[in-house]
Amino acid sequence: MESLPKDLVAALQTRHDMLTTLCTNSHTKADLEDILDTSRSTVNRGIRTLQDVNLVTRNDGCWQATPLGHYIARTRTQYLDQLSTFEAAAPLFEQFDQGDLPPDEFFRGATVYRTETLTPSKVMAQFIDHATDGHTLRFATPSDVLGHTRELYDQLRERDGYDFELIVPKSLFEPAMEVFPEFTRSLVHDDATGFYQGEVPFSFAVWIVDDACAGVLMFTDYGIAGLLVSTTSQAVAWANDQYQSVKDNASEIFFRGESSAMTHTGSAISH
Repeated sequence: MESLPKDLVAALQTRHDMLTTLCTNSHTKADLEDILDTSRSTVNRGIRTLQDVNLVTRNDGCWQATPLGHYIARTRTQYLDQLSTFEAAAPLFEQFDQGDLPPDEFFRGATVYRTETLTPSKVMAQFIDHATDGHTLRFATPSDVLGHTRELYDQLRERDGYDFELIVPKSLFEPAMEVFPEFTRSLVHDDATGFYQGEVPFSFAVWIVDDACAGVLMFTDYGIAGLLVSTTSQAVAWANDQYQSVKDNASEIFFRGESSAMTHTGSAISH
């Protein structure tokens, strides 16, 4: 903060409401008295403070934000929004392993769902709603959510032209064959679905919908911890990179007859 102009920082701290009001429209001082429900002397001081740092200017008897004022107000709002997201997501940070924390860009503008404020089933319902809000879904998970994935898959199949890819570790595929044999076979036999096994080297699940929305699903030792959802291009690009790094080292699963599952490399998976 010391490197920023002190007058500009002071103006933003004390006159942000006035600046954002003048970013919306031009106003006279009398207008500002009514809109901000304050005195003329306070308006005069505020205008002078903002004018001294080139954030507002007078035009035809009205005051309005300068181009710099618009940019500064927007930047401050984005900064405060990001802090709010970090605050909402704070309990989830401990669920990330050291070194696999998503970048700051993922949290900017992200929507946070936590099991402290929602039940795990409601968090998963939010995940399914977001994950099925499109036609193409790519999903890599290190933890067992196949029961919920079955519901997700059923919703996807109701759409015309869906495309679904799922990557799970081998340690999840084998139990899935025992617990959900019909569902697992339907994933393998569905031409619109790619079912892969491979190492998922991070502590969270990552998913991307239509290259327009991305999410991170976090786990505790006992189940779901929370969900982050973002539609920013930076978040989608990061999620794509994570997913592709897993897929590059995964093997697609198919069945040979009805007795054994195979990967595309030809190695049998017992079940």
